[in-house]
Amino acid sequence: MSIDEVARQRGLVKSTIVGHLERLIQAGEDLDLRPLMPPPARFEKIRAAFEESGDTLLSPVKALLGYDYSYDEIRLARIFLLQQEDLPD
Repeated sequence: MSIDEVARQRGLVKSTIVGHLERLIQAGEDLDLRPLMPPPARFEKIRAAFEESGDTLLSPVKALLGYDYSYDEIRLARIFLLQQEDLPD
């Protein structure tokens, strides 16, 4: 199921589901987040923005990417990148 589908089914907002995923990963759960990632071109832009910002904070990355990218999308990509150890904690 997509994050939107899970949120609808549980009566929650998308950001809550993304937060749950983040906490599960931080707790050491081995989840395959690849099916939930943005399309490859968008994901690579997000990855590049994290590298350019030099940090894992969302706001600087959002500022680099602009309105076309949601915080949830950026946050999900950050969770995946941290899980893959492609970003510093």
